[in-house]
Amino acid sequence: MTQVSDIRDRSGERTAATAPPARRLRVCHVAYTFYEADNRVIRYAKEMAGRGHSVDVIALRRPDQPMIETVDGVRAIRIQRRSITESTALNGTDSRS
Repeated sequence: MTQVSDIRDRSGERTAATAPPARRLRVCHVAYTFYEADNRVIRYAKEMAGRGHSVDVIALRRPDQPMIETVDGVRAIRIQRRSITESTALNGTDSRS
């Protein structure tokens, strides 16, 4: 395996002469949100996919959306619809829980 060398450039800063071969990861990101509505989730997933990793995002599904689709190299797996909004507090007597 190739090793990372501790070499200094002309200014004395350390530089990596060679890097070890990258290992392809399988990444699963679970988010209680709609994939296309959460920039943070999109950025993380696209960055990992852009580095050559296999990325799945499990997120909420709107009624008109497919359960599985690939978006920009990221497999979006959409599950349950959000039927309760979090804008109101739930209590133990609420029939929605």
